[in-house]
Amino acid sequence: MNGVKNKIEWTTKALKQMCKLPATARREILSKVKTLSEWPKTTGVVKLVNRPEYRLRVGRYRVIFNAYPGGELTILQIEEVLARNERTYS
Repeated sequence: MNGVKNKIEWTTKALKQMCKLPATARREILSKVKTLSEWPKTTGVVKLVNRPEYRLRVGRYRVIFNAYPGGELTILQIEEVLARNERTYS
């Protein structure tokens, strides 16, 4: 990618979900999301089965995002930030 970093965008829904989380969880999630600038080399990312999105694991939280490649720059759109439970992927 010639040193070009990915662009990370947040949906309104994801930002609202982040605001509801404890401050320590928000800091940890933001730190891990910053590593997506090196995606697809980022660890902890998995393509979801039967869905177009990817999942980034951050402790007990999951960051759901889409990747939109566009030449040298890939836009990563953060769709949701969820606490891991039995309804996370439904």
